[in-house]
Amino acid sequence: APWEFRHPGPAEAVKETGGKIVGNKNSLIYHLPNCPDYGKVSDRNRVLFDSEKEAEGQGYRKAKNCSK
Repeated sequence: APWEFRHPGPAEAVKETGGKIVGNKNSLIYHLPNCPDYGKVSDRNRVLFDSEKEAEGQGYRKAKNCSK
Protein backbone atom coordinates (compact mmCIF):
# COMPACT_ATOMS: atom_id res chain seq x y z
CA ALA A 1 0.00 0.00 0.00
CA PRO A 2 1.23 3.57 -0.68
CA TRP A 3 1.29 4.59 3.00
CA GLU A 4 3.46 1.57 3.82
CA PHE A 5 5.82 2.48 1.00
CA ARG A 6 6.14 6.09 2.20
CA HIS A 7 6.41 5.20 5.88
CA PRO A 8 7.67 1.67 6.40
CA GLY A 9 6.89 -0.06 9.66
CA PRO A 10 9.52 -0.20 12.40
CA ALA A 11 10.88 -3.62 11.42
CA GLU A 12 11.30 -2.64 7.76
CA ALA A 13 12.90 0.68 8.67
CA VAL A 14 15.44 -0.98 10.96
CA LYS A 15 16.27 -3.45 8.19
CA GLU A 16 16.77 -0.60 5.66
CA THR A 17 19.11 1.37 7.91
CA GLY A 18 20.95 -1.52 9.48
CA GLY A 19 19.71 -0.47 12.92
CA LYS A 20 21.64 2.80 12.90
CA ILE A 21 20.38 6.01 14.46
CA VAL A 22 18.37 8.04 11.95
CA GLY A 23 18.62 11.82 11.88
CA ASN A 24 16.39 14.25 10.02
CA LYS A 25 18.60 16.90 8.44
CA ASN A 26 15.71 19.39 8.22
CA SER A 27 14.69 19.29 11.88
CA LEU A 28 18.06 18.19 13.33
CA ILE A 29 16.26 15.54 15.39
CA TYR A 30 17.47 11.94 15.63
CA HIS A 31 15.51 8.76 16.29
CA LEU A 32 16.69 5.51 17.87
CA PRO A 33 15.51 2.19 16.39
CA ASN A 34 12.95 1.82 19.21
CA CYS A 35 11.38 5.26 18.61
CA PRO A 36 7.84 5.42 17.23
CA ASP A 37 8.79 7.77 14.37
CA TYR A 38 11.98 5.92 13.36
CA GLY A 39 10.62 4.88 9.96
CA LYS A 40 8.97 8.21 9.16
CA VAL A 41 12.09 10.16 8.16
CA SER A 42 12.09 10.43 4.37
CA ASP A 43 15.05 9.15 2.41
CA ARG A 44 16.00 12.62 1.17
CA ASN A 45 16.21 13.97 4.74
CA ARG A 46 17.79 10.89 6.34
CA VAL A 47 21.23 10.99 7.92
CA LEU A 48 22.60 7.85 9.60
CA PHE A 49 24.70 7.85 12.74
CA ASP A 50 26.54 5.09 14.59
CA SER A 51 25.96 6.58 18.05
CA GLU A 52 23.98 9.19 19.94
CA LYS A 53 27.23 10.96 20.73
CA GLU A 54 28.00 11.30 17.02
CA ALA A 55 24.51 12.69 16.30
CA GLU A 56 24.68 15.18 19.16
CA GLY A 57 28.19 16.19 18.10
CA GLN A 58 26.75 17.25 14.75
CA GLY A 59 24.04 19.38 16.37
CA TYR A 60 21.15 16.89 16.44
CA ARG A 61 18.92 16.27 19.47
CA LYS A 62 16.98 13.16 20.45
CA ALA A 63 13.26 13.07 19.57
CA LYS A 64 11.10 13.76 22.59
CA ASN A 65 9.01 10.64 22.04
CA CYS A 66 12.08 8.37 22.17
CA SER A 67 12.75 6.44 25.32
CA LYS A 68 15.97 4.67 26.02
